[in-house]
Amino acid sequence: AMEKSTVVEDVLKKRRTHEALLAKKGVTGVGKKKNKKKKDKPFVRAEKLVKQARSVAYDTRRAQNLKRRRETVKLGKASLLVAFRITSAQDVSPRALKVLRELRLAKLYHATFLTVTPALPAQLKIIEPFVVFGVPTLETVRNLLFKRGQTRIGRKLQPLTDNAMIEAQLGSKGIICIEDIVHELMTHGAAFRDVLKFLQPIKLNTPNGGWKSSASFASDKRGNLGDKINTVLSTMC
Repeated sequence: AMEKSTVVEDVLKKRRTHEALLAKKGVTGVGKKKNKKKKDKPFVRAEKLVKQARSVAYDTRRAQNLKRRRETVKLGKASLLVAFRITSAQDVSPRALKVLRELRLAKLYHATFLTVTPALPAQLKIIEPFVVFGVPTLETVRNLLFKRGQTRIGRKLQPLTDNAMIEAQLGSKGIICIEDIVHELMTHGAAFRDVLKFLQPIKLNTPNGGWKSSASFASDKRGNLGDKINTVLSTMC
């Protein structure tokens, strides 16, 4: 009986030691997964929240006034634009955020090509404080596509480095290489919309210190930069 009691005590002692080790490692019991440490949410000062709320309210009123006055941006005879986002989404009204997503400008410093439609001037007016846009030259279009162009195959983003991949996706439209894509964009060809759908937003280099701190171009500008957009993109491509 004494031997049996000693065995039981040894087993219980080992069990308590094992449970203590598990508890130290963050496991509450046998067969249970480790508890992942929850990341504490960063502390946000009340003043910052108030400032953001006021900015959103101001932008909401701005968008409503634009709709009432039917204001738009002037694009001239351009058929192709390139645009990219220069501010975060914290101070954006819900309506402006919706337009940004529709035009695939949801991410900071991601450029996308836009076709000029009757609705585009009004859309650009709504998001004017948060983006820059302009008319790209042939050289700019080529540089963007050859250096940073990408598409989505399945769930993966793929750079435009394989003409066989381009032919597989757009060969039925007569497009088999990057040069064909450039030509289609610049001439607004029959497969123009297919090419825009094929291309994914282009991730640009972030300016040193951010957009406001950059001294390499007119960082105080917003909205339509016209042909100056080409100089800006040459520093970010």
